[in-house]
Amino acid sequence: MDNIVYKERQYFRNPFVLMLLLAIVGMSVWALVQQVFLGKPFGQNPAPDAFIIIFSMFPVIFLLFFLFMRLDTNIDEESLSVTLSPFGRRKIAWKNIDKAYVKKYKPLLEFGGWGIRYSLGSKGMAYSVGGNQGLQLELSDGKKVLIGTKKASELTEFLKQINKA
Repeated sequence: MDNIVYKERQYFRNPFVLMLLLAIVGMSVWALVQQVFLGKPFGQNPAPDAFIIIFSMFPVIFLLFFLFMRLDTNIDEESLSVTLSPFGRRKIAWKNIDKAYVKKYKPLLEFGGWGIRYSLGSKGMAYSVGGNQGLQLELSDGKKVLIGTKKASELTEFLKQINKA
């Protein structure tokens, strides 16, 4: 097993998305309580109770999904691995990386947001859960990978310590 010398864990905490999901959860729970538990039809053309029960579960599942989504970055002298749970893991050996540096970027403009994203241009692939700073990797095959970070200065110092910056 690799000897991890740098580790960062980040969680998805976009307030706009979380507030929107909470509003949808609130509305679906309200519909559930009104129609199923209190017996008052919800809306002008109420759906069957079974539909309301099933429909109210989806926003809760999406909210839990976003609350538990996380980005783990582990770096040692041999390789770098990034895991965006629950989507999977990618490991890149340092011998396959030509350049590595921390930079500011524009997630919405360059990648269309956060998560595992592919750029339409020459920006490559990104793994992020928020913020606007990341570890830019330029691979020996010409591809680019950006990994979001909330600890830009700490990561920059770490790269200097292992002679990768």
